[in-house]
Formats: sequence, C-alpha cells, structure tokens
Amino acid sequence: MKKLGLVLYVFGAPGNYFDKTTLKLIDEQSNIKVWLYGDPTSRKFVLHRSTEIEYPIKNPNFSEFIKHYNPTSKYHVFQLHPDTWDNKRFNQFIQIIDHLIAQGVTFTTPYAYWEMKNKNR
Repeated sequence: MKKLGLVLYVFGAPGNYFDKTTLKLIDEQSNIKVWLYGDPTSRKFVLHRSTEIEYPIKNPNFSEFIKHYNPTSKYHVFQLHPDTWDNKRFNQFIQIIDHLIAQGVTFTTPYAYWEMKNKNR
C-alpha cells in the first residue's frame, strides 16, 4: 500500500478463512487495528459476526433479518455481496437499512468504531 500512500487499519481474510500463519502475520502488523471475523485469540480488536442481512448468502431478506436481529447487541458487522443483487434484492436491503435507521442505529466504519472504543486508552 506504500505505492498508493494508504494505511490499512482493518483486515478481513479472503473468504473469512484464516489459520495460525494468518494470526501470526496480522498480530505482527502494527497498523492493523481491527480484524473482521478474525481469530478470537488475536491481539487485535476482533469484530465477530452477529447478524446477517443475506439469507442465504447473496440474498438480502428483510423478514429473515427481522427474525434474527438482536437490537441489544453491542454492534453488528454486516458482510454483503451487492454485486450479485438484482432490484428485488436491493429493495430488500433498503427495507433493512430503513428499519435500522428507524431504530436509531448508528452506522460507522470498523476503524472508526475501534477509535471510539479506544479513545481514552
């Protein structure tokens, strides 16, 4: 990322697959602060899967989302595949987002959430 002048703070493994080598390499990266769906033994701030939007994968489904959504969770991380959605699927996604907005949910990035949780450390 040096050539692009970017610093990456969040890591998500391809296909959410990781092993002991991934754990070692990510834990060695000082710039990585957040690991999406990562190894719970990591020294990084690992955000775990709690709620799905797609039922099954690649298919947003409002009624299934409502069945599984727990509004008391500390956070939700949504993994999405919008490149596979048609208009019907996109409209299901819109219903979900509208519901979350009506519930007063705050939307942020994983790194901004990490910053908020770590601002006084």
